[in-house]
Amino acid sequence: MSEKAPTVAVLGLGALGLVSMKNLLEEGFNVTGFDRNSYVGGLWHYNEENKNISVLPTTVTNGSKHRGSFTDFPFPDDTPDFPTASHMAKYLASYAEHFQVMPHVCLSTNIHRASWNEMKHKWEIEISPVGNEDQKTVQEFDKVIHALGPDQVPNIPKVAGMEKFKGGVQHSVTFKSADDYAGKRVLVVGFGNTAADVTGLLADVAEKVYVSHRHGAIVLPRWVDGKPVDHVRTYRKGWMLGMMSRYTPGLWKQVMDSVIVGLRNRLYDLKPEWQLDPAPSFSQQRPIISDNLIDNLSSGRVISLPPIRHVCDGTTIEMTDGTVIEVDSIVWCTGYTVDYSMLGKSDPTIYDQKDACEMSNGRKMPRLYQNVISLQHPESLAFMGNLSFMNPAFLMFDLASMAVAQLWKGTSRLPSKAEMNRQVDEQFKWIANLSNNSRVTPGLTKGVDWLEWVDEAAGLGMGANLGYGWQGWTFWLMDRELCSMVMDGLLLPFHYRLFNAGKRKPWAGARENIVKMNKELRAKNWYP
Repeated sequence: MSEKAPTVAVLGLGALGLVSMKNLLEEGFNVTGFDRNSYVGGLWHYNEENKNISVLPTTVTNGSKHRGSFTDFPFPDDTPDFPTASHMAKYLASYAEHFQVMPHVCLSTNIHRASWNEMKHKWEIEISPVGNEDQKTVQEFDKVIHALGPDQVPNIPKVAGMEKFKGGVQHSVTFKSADDYAGKRVLVVGFGNTAADVTGLLADVAEKVYVSHRHGAIVLPRWVDGKPVDHVRTYRKGWMLGMMSRYTPGLWKQVMDSVIVGLRNRLYDLKPEWQLDPAPSFSQQRPIISDNLIDNLSSGRVISLPPIRHVCDGTTIEMTDGTVIEVDSIVWCTGYTVDYSMLGKSDPTIYDQKDACEMSNGRKMPRLYQNVISLQHPESLAFMGNLSFMNPAFLMFDLASMAVAQLWKGTSRLPSKAEMNRQVDEQFKWIANLSNNSRVTPGLTKGVDWLEWVDEAAGLGMGANLGYGWQGWTFWLMDRELCSMVMDGLLLPFHYRLFNAGKRKPWAGARENIVKMNKELRAKNWYP
């Protein structure tokens, strides 16, 4: 890093923005973060204002605290196995304080545009104070990380005759409490984790609750056989499955679907009328994690319906199977689309229509190298939020921002422009092929390939120290207990800060926390 550190603007200060700031500050960049909210933490901070996307006070994470932390900042010991919304908000705030991110943030700030000035070779960020939008100013930066996340613009489907409906209509973005629906007949449209949460809350107060969906789903509880549902992943298992997905993808998909569907069927006595089958493949769509959805369907407190055909009149709706229902309210749990328009010509979804690739909710797939790096401005523009595979989100974006920091610092190198375009073209073809058969999670990527890339780009040392070369054998010979825990214990975020490969900073507390958590899990008989 030169004497004058490059300046970086991080747009958005939810989990993605905070971890990006921390990893860039750690490598000596001069970082400033911007967010319209008066707090950090993004949607994990409950906000009563209807226009703001936020969790509900009752929200509980779908993944356990053991796998869901950042790589060098464990949850406090007294945090529940599945943290609540308030625990998550406190965790993110304490993360920002601990790593001294807060002196570098600008809160209550609107971000109007981020445009590249070719003459100056600078990014111009136009901002204004919230409530004083006419007081716009422009600040210049060398680099930008777009960390506003995937949940920006509510997606509301077009329904024939919707203008006839006289009841209440809202998107889940404005759903803050079920109390407003007491005694009412409510139709929830959508079938993901948000729909499961909303129907669960409504079932306690509404007269009737319907859930309308176009596809099936795999539904799993948070706890299976006495331990968290995500406590199945070890490094060794992950490596073996990764190799299977690379060399025998058809067999890998068949095995994964068989295991997950088998688990679901063992746990639940499913009814055909719930229309949970056929479910999207586990390899391309995350399951619904819910502790009460199946119970509510079984008891009749929530009634499963196919998609809406049309609205008949002020309260009457006909479904595609001919079922007619009377409802007072509709709640859209139909996800979001991403708006990159503030980036102008640098919007990664602007490209020839022939190269287009649509994903869930009609979300246009951005052309990004490894789902992170801008093809137009690889040395100065990166994105957090367009990345998904079966790994915890906080871990993935911690790793992604480590990689960006090393690439921009110059300790790792980007490939040629032709190679980056080739990788994106291949990714588009893969997604297009998957989407012919089933829904695809936005941002889906090949996990084994991405982890190999980030291992090298960030300098994690995982492949070298956990493989069968001299470094792997040395690790096994010098510290067999730790090697066993890392290979065959629960795959923890701290593993990715254990080794020093000369790029991203290792964490001095990694070994201690790996040993501590393994002993705690063994004491609960969760691991041998």
